Amino acid sequence: MEVLILLVFIGLMYFCPTIIAAARGHHSKGGIIALNILLGWTILGWIIALIWSFTNPGGREVTIINVQQMNGSDESKEKSPRER
Repeated sequence: MEVLILLVFIGLMYFCPTIIAAARGHHSKGGIIALNILLGWTILGWIIALIWSFTNPGGREVTIINVQQMNGSDESKEKSPRER
């Protein structure tokens, strides 16, 4: 029984990056799953997959910030020939 619990625990730890990516709805979860399965056993591949699973899940979102500067000083206004 203890061996079964240990195997389940090891399996959950091994697929932790895959579980996190799937739970967060990551847009690259297919790549994370492939990296986890193919290179997760190398420890470095597992760490990379884990870090990747924590990155921005909705990488296709774009935020547009519209900045408009209001300057009330007279220096910024162009003077007409009569004012010169």
